[in-house]
Amino acid sequence: MKRVCVVLLCLLMIAGLCGCGQAPPANTPFDLNPHETNAYAEVLTAYRDEVWSDPYASESLRYSFYDIDGNGTKELLIGWYDEYNDTRLTNIYIIQNGVAVLQEMFYIVGEGGGLFPSKVFDNGVIRVDGSDDNGRGISFYRIEDGELKHQACLVCNINVFDWEEQVFNDEYFHSLKDEGEIPITKDEFDRLQKEYEGDGQVVELDWRPLR
Repeated sequence: MKRVCVVLLCLLMIAGLCGCGQAPPANTPFDLNPHETNAYAEVLTAYRDEVWSDPYASESLRYSFYDIDGNGTKELLIGWYDEYNDTRLTNIYIIQNGVAVLQEMFYIVGEGGGLFPSKVFDNGVIRVDGSDDNGRGISFYRIEDGELKHQACLVCNINVFDWEEQVFNDEYFHSLKDEGEIPITKDEFDRLQKEYEGDGQVVELDWRPLR
């Protein structure tokens, strides 16, 4: 089964968790510096006010600051910490004209699928992995002109039955945003993955609980 890139808006993940009839905790600075002041504080306060009354959500929701594109201003990263001690990057905010703007993220995943912990590289590349019963997909992003831009998707559909050969094979595809999937070989899949990732090293993000 072929899959397409879809919009991931994980802000909906925490909707409806806010308690009623109680006041949220007082505002905190969230370790902001002068370049990130009010714009990010408003976003983080909104997240915290949604989940503060739910112990699991308030512990699992994480945030981090990192200058992905190296322009001197850090982006705000929102993640979800799970029982495997991994944090999945779900949302990225970029300051545009003084306002923190949620960026669209795309991933490849089918029915029953999920996201793996994302990788942010020190060369500005962001990699998001998804999987389902049929295989896995990798999406790549960069920040260009102050916006998060989707670069490409690589897809591996597993256990595809070849009727002529009577064997199961993997199928590999390469797709760009708004374009169809182009069949490729396993070697091409590996080559393109290295090409999109470049020579960057994975960044160890400083994920912090949103409490």
